[in-house]
Amino acid sequence: MIYTNSNSHSDSSSTSSVSKPLYELSDIFRLYWRKFREKFNCSLHQSKVINALKNCRTSVLDYHIETCTNPEYNHTFIAFNSCRNSHCPKCMGSKRLKWVYNRLKDLIQVPYYHVVFTMPHILNNLALFNREVIYDLFFKAASYTIKEFSKDIKYLGARPGFFGILHTWGQMLSYHVHLHFIVAGCGLSYDGSKFKRLPYQNKFLFPLRAMSMTMRKRFLELLQKAYDGGRLTLAPKRSHK
Repeated sequence: MIYTNSNSHSDSSSTSSVSKPLYELSDIFRLYWRKFREKFNCSLHQSKVINALKNCRTSVLDYHIETCTNPEYNHTFIAFNSCRNSHCPKCMGSKRLKWVYNRLKDLIQVPYYHVVFTMPHILNNLALFNREVIYDLFFKAASYTIKEFSKDIKYLGARPGFFGILHTWGQMLSYHVHLHFIVAGCGLSYDGSKFKRLPYQNKFLFPLRAMSMTMRKRFLELLQKAYDGGRLTLAPKRSHK
């Protein structure tokens, strides 16, 4: 665990004076995706995402005709359809930046902390056979940890705002389960009368080692209950010949 402070679809591209790069992300996938897929195991979902990015705004996705609305020009041109995949920098890059900008306007002027909880890889097989159960337990243990330290008077003594996002891929597209939490360095007192801030603003959220121990203990407790309740499917043993 770590944390830090801090049918057809079309998308019209606006004219830009910036020159096109020699290679784009889709070019890299077209050149190297087949060899990468042959060497590494990729899920069906990962393959679908890569294919969408690889084929974005090419003839593979068909085309549409756009017409200038100015009657003096009556200009038409053919444009290839976009993939509309959320991972695509061409399709969703500007929309993502707009969303981030709008969210920044919603923020209150307090420190925010980035907290990462990572599941040990020894549990990968168990998680793969019990995704819904394990991911749910992982979220519950992480949020429990943040709440427990938040209500301690020596740290905050209040209820902070936070949200978490599950990631199951690593940078090399390997199975790597971890949670990203954004936690506000402040909160509302439990009686609702005060707005409290961390006593050590801009330094750290809560003690890292203590949080790790609490997270581990809570997750194992929940995992034991799930096992005792028959909610877990154990991976079949491999036969050795």
